[in-house]
Amino acid sequence: MCNIIYISVLQAIYKDVNSKAYLLRLSSFLIYIYTIVHLIYFFFNTVFNSFMSDSSEIFCHC
Repeated sequence: MCNIIYISVLQAIYKDVNSKAYLLRLSSFLIYIYTIVHLIYFFFNTVFNSFMSDSSEIFCHC
């Protein structure tokens, strides 16, 4: 009984994945997430680099 429910759920998911609207939504969502992560990474990388350069000037004043 449990296997039948599991197979029917898998079939429903497979039908959903095959629809073009679902794939379009999924791809746009992934592009959105990638853009957000890239912007956050770029921002923190810039802040971290400026912080490290400032601290090196403070501590390594030759």
